[in-house]
Amino acid sequence: MKRVHLATSAVLRHSSLFAVSSALLTLAPFVLADDANPNGERRLSTVTVQAAPQTQVQAAQAKLDEVAGGTSLVSQAEVEKGRSATLEDTLAYQPGVYAQAAGGNDAIKISIRGSGANTSPGYFREGTKFLFDGLALTGAGGTPYELLDTQGLNYTEVLRGANAFEYGALSLGGAINMVSNTGRSAPGTRIKVEGGSFGWQKQTLSTGGVVGDADYFISIDNGKRDGFQDFTYTKAKGIVSNFGYRFNPKLETRVYLRYREECKTTYTFDDDATLEAGVVYHDYPQILSRKSTVNPNYWDWRDINYSLNYSRNDQLFGLSSTTTAGWTSTQHLQAGARTYKGSKDLDILQKNVRYSGSFDHVFSLGNDLGLTDNLYLATGLSAIQIKRDVDVKFSDRPNTSGFSNHYVYDEWKLAPRIGLRYYIAPDVQLFANVSRSIDPPSSWSISNSGVANNYAKPLVPQAANTVEFGIKGKYGIFDGSLAVYKSWIKNELLTVELLQATSTTAAVVTTANASPTVHQGIEAGLSTRLWEGANGDTLNWRQAYTLNDFHYENDPLFNKNELPGLPKHVYQTELQYQFANGFYAGINMHTVSKSAVDYANTFYAPSYTLWGARLGFDDPGKTWQVYLDLKNLTDKAYVTAIAPSYNAQGKDTAALYPGDGFGAFTGVTYNF
Repeated sequence: MKRVHLATSAVLRHSSLFAVSSALLTLAPFVLADDANPNGERRLSTVTVQAAPQTQVQAAQAKLDEVAGGTSLVSQAEVEKGRSATLEDTLAYQPGVYAQAAGGNDAIKISIRGSGANTSPGYFREGTKFLFDGLALTGAGGTPYELLDTQGLNYTEVLRGANAFEYGALSLGGAINMVSNTGRSAPGTRIKVEGGSFGWQKQTLSTGGVVGDADYFISIDNGKRDGFQDFTYTKAKGIVSNFGYRFNPKLETRVYLRYREECKTTYTFDDDATLEAGVVYHDYPQILSRKSTVNPNYWDWRDINYSLNYSRNDQLFGLSSTTTAGWTSTQHLQAGARTYKGSKDLDILQKNVRYSGSFDHVFSLGNDLGLTDNLYLATGLSAIQIKRDVDVKFSDRPNTSGFSNHYVYDEWKLAPRIGLRYYIAPDVQLFANVSRSIDPPSSWSISNSGVANNYAKPLVPQAANTVEFGIKGKYGIFDGSLAVYKSWIKNELLTVELLQATSTTAAVVTTANASPTVHQGIEAGLSTRLWEGANGDTLNWRQAYTLNDFHYENDPLFNKNELPGLPKHVYQTELQYQFANGFYAGINMHTVSKSAVDYANTFYAPSYTLWGARLGFDDPGKTWQVYLDLKNLTDKAYVTAIAPSYNAQGKDTAALYPGDGFGAFTGVTYNF
């Protein structure tokens, strides 16, 4: 399958977007009494103090700390101390984020605060906005999971819920922004070879550097996996590259190329203000089940995404003020799905649907105002235009719904936000916010490549009003966050049964707007330095806990039933000993409570606890890295993901995805 992601962006600002920042403090000459001096004074020499350069990861973390709500950052260097196969590995230990692989490939189930819980692994991701380098991957049709590749990453930002306001996220879950390496952040050449259980193999070659005012980064990878189960063989290969050129301290251009395939350019200009402009082109045709004897599908997606963001710092009423204005657009240039009836030659057409012209436009205006040295007020308003143009060109079944085969939805929505953050210590803040989010249905969910949606009434966007408060920061041996939130949702997009099964026909199940629901929970993450030796050895303990309480408010049929697909409690922990010479070793645990499988709550996937261990060597000189990652040490049988069903009637159904058994994975990296 070919995947194309083409992107370009531009930014002009005072210091280059990709430049490493540093601080320079010069102490002015000062005088002291000295009898040897004719004037009775002695002049000392100038003292210069050079602060350590701030890395891109540190700069990104500092920016996230200014968001009055739940955010976190994942350094790819920390992830690569163990297996880094999919986003399941990258998003581990992130409170509020559920990311579980099914079959060991990129088709993982990802949900933040219960977003997109009704979708199954292997479908386009919904409910969360995904970006590469701040430019949208997600469009009107959702997110193609094949492009969610972690190759060549420097770090990943997680902004939960409406805290992703800056990225124009139209989703309950917020945004995940994956930021690529450049020649400045990853200089030199790197060879990495990995392998392990279930036939997993991966080879990566990357190189990067700076040549005058230009820099470059190129990464090539090749991987495959035989699979834990039968028929779960996967393989993938790709190229990620980017090239930057700094014309002057205020202007920089960057072009990204990603095979699966993707291309992006960044242009920067700034004068106490910042203007970023970007354009992204995606082309990802898919042929699904071509050799199958049942309903082969052909999907064709060509999207164009734009972004324009302006930011400036001022004084407002004598108070420090940061104002941002943004515009994002994601649009289907050409999109459609065709289903064929039991023919590997694709010659008997069953359904033909076109989605071209569907788009999401978001205009946002925000301000962060320093009321005092410790108290900041954040306000924002998004104006959102949503259009879904779905045309069923052909169907071999008659439309008996009473609705037209051509569905057009075009409407404006408003989403305000207000938040406060108060610093009780230099690096510790209390925060609270109230926000509204709008989550439109994906184009394909209105009428997909099947035929059942002819029975459905038109879908409308779901809307959520959310209250969130918490604490985050660093103090002494602790580094963590705690967020408590509650969302009241109207028209949540859930899977429902429209027509019951009969003796001769199957039930008609599709996506539809549900009665009011509530999503509430707790997101807690904490890293603790338990001990530090005189030689620099440390013992570190990290934990992440998520409470997912998602249920109907008072449904006519299901009352206050919990929503299926996600566990109520998730806890991850790791205890790791880090030697000063680069060796490390640790044990980890992942425990999950039982999960409802159906909306009627008649059947549950069982709870489970997995044990693992990681050990390796990370050369302080950054020449060698070696790791051994042991997963599911007890070979526990467990359910890793669920495809929610309407009513299982208390019976086990084909809705459960089994997780991997015991696995050992290793990798060796050489940098030169």
